Amino acid sequence: MAKDRRLDRHKQDGASRMRAARDDAAAIDAQLAEARKKIDWKRRRRAEKSLEAWIKTYGIGVFINDAPPKPHGSEILREMEDANRSGRPYQILVGRGGGKTSYAEANDLKRIATGETKLLVISCANAKAAQQIKREIDAAVTSEPFATDYPDAALPFKLLEGHGRRAQTYAGRPTQCNKTADRTQFPVIIDADGTASPSSGACIVAKALKSVRGTKNGTQRPDAVQLDDLQTREIAQNPERVHETMRMLRGDVMGLAGKGKMSITFTATTIAEDDVTQQLKADPTWKTTEVKSIIKWPDEWHKDGHGLWGKYFDLFDADNASDLPHDR
Repeated sequence: MAKDRRLDRHKQDGASRMRAARDDAAAIDAQLAEARKKIDWKRRRRAEKSLEAWIKTYGIGVFINDAPPKPHGSEILREMEDANRSGRPYQILVGRGGGKTSYAEANDLKRIATGETKLLVISCANAKAAQQIKREIDAAVTSEPFATDYPDAALPFKLLEGHGRRAQTYAGRPTQCNKTADRTQFPVIIDADGTASPSSGACIVAKALKSVRGTKNGTQRPDAVQLDDLQTREIAQNPERVHETMRMLRGDVMGLAGKGKMSITFTATTIAEDDVTQQLKADPTWKTTEVKSIIKWPDEWHKDGHGLWGKYFDLFDADNASDLPHDR
């Protein structure tokens, strides 16, 4: 009897604490209602027509500095979008500095904002690299004009800035939004009539490839995976480590969705013959877009050439002979 009474008091105390936490939480209903009035619906609908339109609207100055170059930038974005919609794994092979990771990050945020993705897993050769990609997406959420056009996703995070883990509610429900080093939980935004915003409850998890197996958010399995630079030079040049990476890709990553549909985007650079990228390129189940760093060498590309390249080599040799820096 005494034990039962103690258990009842414990339950009552717990319920009291939960009620007190709800009472102390900051209701954001008024702020979100005001922010929704400022949405530029024409801009948002125009941007959502394609990934290229979306990145030009919300990605310049955030993910990329300039509009995607034609033709290969447009081709990458179009094929990435098509592959994601079909569920076919997609690999982008571009030299370092070609913008491939930035394109994938923009694609990730677009899919979360429009409700196409509920659990995104970001995975790299190590956890630190995956967390860096997540931080870049986190920063984009509160950037403009994205934050104006998608206030349901952005405003709760902006209101939390400087308040640590302060609780929030919307329509009487906790928003549950928070960020840690390896996880971002987007706010739960459900209106009084039961309508949920497209990004409501979405989640991003960042992990090393070796740790992705079994990743879930509650009962939610991943429906999108971004893989980035899974191989170092040491991995790419070691057949055993390439084999191990391929085993994790085909087993741990491909099995994340269970029987559900999942998009996979892999941004990479070929390092060695028969490395991970070349094995996936030869796999017919994967779609690969390869953009060469140099499409065609100039006809004058030799030291005895004429035209601008000939002049360049003359200046280069003259600087060397005079021990001058190559800054002319």
